[in-house]
Amino acid sequence: MNIQAIKEGLTITESVIGILNSVKDTLPSGKKRDEAERLLVDAEQKMKEAEARLAPELGFPICKRCWPPEIMTLNNEGEFICRHCERPMPDGVLLDIPSENSSSSGLETW
Repeated sequence: MNIQAIKEGLTITESVIGILNSVKDTLPSGKKRDEAERLLVDAEQKMKEAEARLAPELGFPICKRCWPPEIMTLNNEGEFICRHCERPMPDGVLLDIPSENSSSSGLETW
C-alpha cells in the first residue's frame, strides 16, 4: 500500500470539494443550488467515511466523540489526539470499522 499516494489522493479530493463549494456559492438561489449543496454534503460525508475506513488500516485510531469520524494523530508527547476536538483518546473508545466487504459500513451504529 502506497501511503503517500493515498494521502495525496485524499488531499486532492478535499481540495476539489473545497473548490466545488466555492463554485456552488456563485449559483443563484434555487433548485440547482439546493441540489449542488446536497451533493456536496454527500461528497463530504463519503470523504469522511473513506478516511475513517482507511485510518485504522494505517495504524491511526478514530475519535468516537466526533461525527463524522475524525482521525486521531500523535502529538509531541506521543499521545493520540483528535484533529477535530483536540482531546486525547480515552481507553477503550476506538471505533472498529468493518472492511468494504461487510454488509454494513459500521458507521451507522456510531
